[in-house]
Amino acid sequence: MLSSFYIYKLDLSSNELLKSTVLWDNLANKNQITPFSDLPTDLAKGIDKVQGFCAAIPKLNGKQLNYHSGEYTFLNYCIEEKKVKPAVLKRAILRMEQKALKELGLEFLSKERKKEIKELAKISELKRAVEDRVETLIVINKKDGWFAIGNGSETSCENILSTIRTIIGSFPVVRLSSPAVSTIFTDWVKSGTIPENIQINESCTLAYDVSSTVYKKQCVVSDDEVLKNIEQGKEVTSLPFTIGQLDSEFSRVSFSLNVNLKFSGLKYKVNKDDFNDKEYKDRISAEVFLFCAYLSDIFDFVQNKIINFEVSLDEFS
Repeated sequence: MLSSFYIYKLDLSSNELLKSTVLWDNLANKNQITPFSDLPTDLAKGIDKVQGFCAAIPKLNGKQLNYHSGEYTFLNYCIEEKKVKPAVLKRAILRMEQKALKELGLEFLSKERKKEIKELAKISELKRAVEDRVETLIVINKKDGWFAIGNGSETSCENILSTIRTIIGSFPVVRLSSPAVSTIFTDWVKSGTIPENIQINESCTLAYDVSSTVYKKQCVVSDDEVLKNIEQGKEVTSLPFTIGQLDSEFSRVSFSLNVNLKFSGLKYKVNKDDFNDKEYKDRISAEVFLFCAYLSDIFDFVQNKIINFEVSLDEFS
């Protein structure tokens, strides 16, 4: 469901309505996307972007946009854009400028006229432009006060947050972060001592600053070269983890995490034998529940093992 994502902390005490399904349903229903395919032809000609909420989990939503499962609410924010290739737009502008010069009998066009022609060319070419659709899943935990935005771009995530904030007013959120992430990662790799029920997988990313330039290198965690590089001042900036019951392939989840606490490569296995006797909708619902449980485990891992990381006083004795 999520390939890359960020997790944010939400202050539920600021507004009790944040815990309700009503607020989120009103938000989505009043701000649904109208796809280009549903817009009147005349209106669609001059528009290059539409956005809004669409069905979060179509297989389960029914007639509702959002999907609710216990303490979780799923939303889906969608952006459709018409993209005109630069070369195509350039040719269209050139044709229209040449036509204007001929009709007006001029050698040169004013800046104002060129600007008008550029806009007209863009509107004209939008009719044949390629439509690009991007959907971003948002998972809200209304009990513990956190949510995940399924987009690997921090800027895109902030734009979505800004849109929600504009619609509902106050929306006190902060992205999970810590200035000590690379220090913690480096210590785990160097010492080989990691928290219980956590496994560091095959590779890591090492980086160091030289004249404000960051050099990165992929290394196998178990290689002696990694320790040598750490001794030379390099720090671990990305690690792949597996957390959960490590001895059971159906009770653990794997992902990569970098210093910005950006998650990627989320993987886990579903035991199909547990769902064989279920109806289709019940099976999908059970898989969504499992997905939410793993997201909760990941949040707890970051919150407890990284953000609230405690240094043992024995290290300084």
